Amino acid sequence: MVVGVPFGKKMKFKIIVTQMKWIKLFEDFKQKNITVDDIITCIQSGGVIYATVINGLPENDPEIPLTPVSVDETGTVTVDIEGIQHEVELRNIDKIEWM
Repeated sequence: MVVGVPFGKKMKFKIIVTQMKWIKLFEDFKQKNITVDDIITCIQSGGVIYATVINGLPENDPEIPLTPVSVDETGTVTVDIEGIQHEVELRNIDKIEWM
């Protein structure tokens, strides 16, 4: 804060907009670098994936680990949930864990 300059509503708004602009710029650079090869390695090693959206399953919890069964060349991953197979797009996978 600069002494002698009134700190009014316009100044507060400008600071908030500037901070939101930086957050937006940061979010633009966040990328998920998950590839089909990563999914294949995960399947071979018995790993799990975490996805935000599962096709045909609207009540998905992104914190529940999913077991991938197969992946095709377009990036569609088939996962097994309680004996039922669902599809997940590669872009909807947040993280992968395997040993």
